Amino acid sequence: MKARTFIVLVLAVSLTLALTLTPDALALPDLQAQQVSITDLGTLGGVWSYAYGINASGQVVGWSQTVSGTGHAFLWDEASGMEDIHTFSRDVRSWANDINDSGVVVGMARNARQGTLGYEHAFLLPVGGTMADLGTLGGASSEAYGINNAGKVVGKADTQTIINGRAFLWENNSMTDLGTLSGTGASYAYGINDSGQVVGQAQNSSGYPHAFLWENGVMTDLGTLPGGLWSEAYAINDIGQVVGWSEDTGGIRHAFLWENDVMTDLGTLNGDTHSRAYGINSVGQVVGVSGNANWTSQRAFLWQDGRMIDLNILIPAGSDWVLGRAWDINDDGQIVGWVWTGTQGTNGVKQIVDLGSAEDHAFLMSVPDASLGSIEIAGGRHYRWGIDIPNSTDVDKSVRMEYPISEHVTFVDGSLDYPNGNGSCQGCTGPGLGVVIWEGIVSANNSVAVSFEVALGCPPDGTTFNRWWYLYESGDQSPYYAIIHLYTVQIPDMSNSTLLAPSSVLLGETFTYRIELYNTKQAAVSTDVTFVPPAGTSLVSGSIQVSGGSFWTFFGIINWTVNVSDTTPAWMTLQVTANQEGMVTGSVEISASGCVGTFNRQATTEILAAPCYDFDGDGQVNIADVMAVAARWRLTAANPDPDNDPNTPNYELVYDVVYDGIINIVDIMTVVVHWDETCP
Repeated sequence: MKARTFIVLVLAVSLTLALTLTPDALALPDLQAQQVSITDLGTLGGVWSYAYGINASGQVVGWSQTVSGTGHAFLWDEASGMEDIHTFSRDVRSWANDINDSGVVVGMARNARQGTLGYEHAFLLPVGGTMADLGTLGGASSEAYGINNAGKVVGKADTQTIINGRAFLWENNSMTDLGTLSGTGASYAYGINDSGQVVGQAQNSSGYPHAFLWENGVMTDLGTLPGGLWSEAYAINDIGQVVGWSEDTGGIRHAFLWENDVMTDLGTLNGDTHSRAYGINSVGQVVGVSGNANWTSQRAFLWQDGRMIDLNILIPAGSDWVLGRAWDINDDGQIVGWVWTGTQGTNGVKQIVDLGSAEDHAFLMSVPDASLGSIEIAGGRHYRWGIDIPNSTDVDKSVRMEYPISEHVTFVDGSLDYPNGNGSCQGCTGPGLGVVIWEGIVSANNSVAVSFEVALGCPPDGTTFNRWWYLYESGDQSPYYAIIHLYTVQIPDMSNSTLLAPSSVLLGETFTYRIELYNTKQAAVSTDVTFVPPAGTSLVSGSIQVSGGSFWTFFGIINWTVNVSDTTPAWMTLQVTANQEGMVTGSVEISASGCVGTFNRQATTEILAAPCYDFDGDGQVNIADVMAVAARWRLTAANPDPDNDPNTPNYELVYDVVYDGIINIVDIMTVVVHWDETCP
């Protein structure tokens, strides 16, 4: 079945978000809605498919029903679509759980070599290779759940005595039993990071499964949420943050984030009872599922900035899709999971029917989709950002807006502007810190505009970051609307700017300085230029010309202000008179806004004494000097004595008065121009 991709405008028609600049800043087009894309990954010819893992390249793994009705592991990428990984042998089932950044896949496949039905065995599928059976810990079956970029694999495998399995670490073609928290019972390893830290669940001394962190041979109990008995850890990122789920005092299961020995309850979506977290990326974005008390309604979530977001608010209104579970997320914000299908429930959420047999499909969501472009903004600038919060209903609405201050951005104190309600920036003490909050009433069929000023820093050129605006109805724990923007920071590069001048001129001559300003980036930069004619020269009145901007002179100092972008380079020319012999150095100071700063460009010119063409030394330029040049007509520097006759004149540089390597009419006429001049 073919994959389907939907491009979704995150910004609804009734909700506008505008990015504007402070009045003294350069013009920038209005900010458009950032897009996300959602792709139905299709199936292997059957009815259903489920996605469990995604790598940095966007390759997805999972399992899908085939034409024959059997579930097979699949590998999906944008170029090839969904491909069947197959199994060890025959048409028996398999599924893929994870894929590393090299494209190595791990999972489980039924091994038909043992008995009629066979047992599931963990497998590893290298790029371009064949499926390798990782074996067991002495028992009948095994499953592989995770793999890191070093090729280390984790999962669970039966031993000769533990049929429920033990967590294992597979490396160097060897499978190691990681044990349990109590020394006995079962354990499962679900995730591993690039440091080799392993997470999962293991039986404790009380007989309950607890989330664990295993490192360097030591298994640590991560505990539970307050009062809970049971917890499981599913994933760990490269900075050691762990996610999973835990029971609380009442036996309610909630997603958790564990870091620095603290387990944090991530809560649920509005109206739900339970939640579970399955995946986390290196920036701390968490994905999972939130559901009602008996899990008959389930919604995929993304947790970030301390907020749980229903991913279904990002899909088109009226769609028959319900993003039921989100299982993994990569560092680009690409999320995989699966879509539930079913009937409409009383709470407005689709109800699950015939789980595993309905037409449930694996999906890939890019949030936001960087391939669709980003908003380019210049580093080191001040911007005014704002949101227009509408209410198209016939009743007043109590709304709370929250905007976590973006990384690389600092809130400008006192800049928050709003017409009514209460607004503040809480914790806004530096770059990337704090949350802008506005709470108030949006009148029926009206809107409220909230704006504030931020200062963008100077991160490396090309840095991208995405930030979200969140809208809540009064009392809700998760937003009813989330608006995404992806930014790309441009650091203007003006290093190709130059100051040009001739290397030498004659005393009394007029020559030209040319200032050329270049910016390799699209974002325009306001640039101030200061030039002072060097000592030994004087500015020729009325000689200044510019490509744009404005200039003025003040006590001999030339000042020029102009905007420079990649499509609008700028130039200035001016003329000076050479007043005294010697070396003179012109210097221009270029001060650009934002992250460019101030730099200088220089050009050195030698002012030479005017030549005297009195070749015979009688103190005056006359016919004898003209004839001395004419006598060497068409002699060249390359062949100074063509006739090899010592009695005839040869080429000499002194008679090549324009220094072009050949003596001709130009040299003769140059001497004639100086006729009757006297020489000291």
